Amino acid sequence: MVDPAHPLYGRRFPLISLSHSPRGSRQVLVAFQKDILVRIPVCATSLCADPLPLTNTKLSFDAVSELLDLAKQLGISLKKGGAI
Repeated sequence: MVDPAHPLYGRRFPLISLSHSPRGSRQVLVAFQKDILVRIPVCATSLCADPLPLTNTKLSFDAVSELLDLAKQLGISLKKGGAI
């Protein structure tokens, strides 16, 4: 998985097949676990001819707010120049 916005980013899976959906999008079927197959868009994988830019993010305002609240609960300082 090469799309940083995909929940399975960074993981590798055995390829079962490559297919096209009725709407024309290309997908791969991978073995997620022993008895679980997962269908994933081709462009989330290294098989994509035109990969997505790595600068895209899908963090919502709510997700960032939850992250900041968690940091406060854990006593992590998020001052300018600091790291999480």
